[in-house]
Amino acid sequence: MDQELNKQLLEDLNKSGFGSEMRAIRQFLRKEWSCKGGSHYFDEDENKNQEIDIEAGKGRVEKCENGRHLLVSSRIVAEVKKAVRPWIVFKRPWNNLTYTRNLPCDDHHLVEPLSQRSLSQVCGWKGYGIHESFKKPNAPSRWYSSFVKACKAVESHLKTHAAVHDKVGPLWHEMTLIKPVVILDGILLSASLSDESAINLEEIDFAPFDFSYRSKASTKDSYLIDVVRLDHLDAYIDLSERRLQALWDSISPFTRL
Repeated sequence: MDQELNKQLLEDLNKSGFGSEMRAIRQFLRKEWSCKGGSHYFDEDENKNQEIDIEAGKGRVEKCENGRHLLVSSRIVAEVKKAVRPWIVFKRPWNNLTYTRNLPCDDHHLVEPLSQRSLSQVCGWKGYGIHESFKKPNAPSRWYSSFVKACKAVESHLKTHAAVHDKVGPLWHEMTLIKPVVILDGILLSASLSDESAINLEEIDFAPFDFSYRSKASTKDSYLIDVVRLDHLDAYIDLSERRLQALWDSISPFTRL
């Protein structure tokens, strides 16, 4: 291939965001997660199939002493955004999407492993909006559309997952956490006010959001969405794995009662 053409094609791939998606998928695969790009979901509001950038998952399954099987898994449904201009998160000092089936314990036993290993607990705050720096006032917000897309995709994924797994019946115990994520290939900052009402800017790697959104098909009122910088996706995957292990440690003892 012509060297100049090769250079132009690579620049175009990176500008389009496909290069960012490829790097994100590689990080999941290196951590031994199942991961695929270009996954589809059904948008019930638009009544058509849509594409979501990444669908990744990891789980653990074992046969229990009671003869059933226990499955605990984590699913990440993610949009990938490449941004030349910094995103600034406005922050303020559980509404997780989960699928459960025949759990051997009550749901309240899962509150601690779900909340204490969450990104909002690690950061100590939640975001409530994003300013895309230097964006023209009449240009559409990329962050908002990516959040809405992640919400719809995770709702669709949950319904599809439940429809398939419900057929297995009472032979399995299951806990699956399905998490909407936006992976940002760019600069991420937070904005907060000091005691003197001055605006403080700080570069950050992650941002947990309590995102309010409701439509005909999306009825949860709010969604816990994590924004993760691509350069720090490895650390986020590690956090997700620790959360998965905590869920396993909380549920598995009840299968031996």
